[in-house]
Amino acid sequence: MSPMRAINRIVAALVALVLLGASAITLVEIALAALGKSPWIVNHTTLANDLHHRVWQDGWVRFAGASAVIVGLLLLYVAFRRGAPTDLPLQTDEPGVTFTVTRKSLESYAAGIAESETGVDSASVKARKARVTVTASTMLLDPGDLEQRVQAAVAAHLGNLHLAHPVNTAVSVRNRGN
Repeated sequence: MSPMRAINRIVAALVALVLLGASAITLVEIALAALGKSPWIVNHTTLANDLHHRVWQDGWVRFAGASAVIVGLLLLYVAFRRGAPTDLPLQTDEPGVTFTVTRKSLESYAAGIAESETGVDSASVKARKARVTVTASTMLLDPGDLEQRVQAAVAAHLGNLHLAHPVNTAVSVRNRGN
């Protein structure tokens, strides 16, 4: 799952929980008021009287309004911000035909290429529209030219895929040795 999609889900869940809690409290308060009981959490009489005496020029009203606008704009930004593409287009000579590769497949493919290099124990890959970042781990105390070999192998294999938009590859090697 992409980080942006995860953030969207977390924000949506938090907003939903806040709204659910506020709705539950409101229902309980309405039921208590209808039964003539004292308020549970919110004393609606005191709150209503307080709000009736406020004017638009009060600092508290301006702060609450500005906060609501800022939170609303942030939620809209999170909702409509484009995440990383899930599919990357491939070149094709046929008009009207589109071939794509999923970002996850491309990441798995590049990780497999990196891991096939001698000295690489594991690799993780992050693919974006214009960049593929490979982080390779090795147990070698002196990796030598391992970074360049992984860079060349991944770049060559990605070139053979004929992506519609060329991607830059960036490789870093982490030493997990003692």
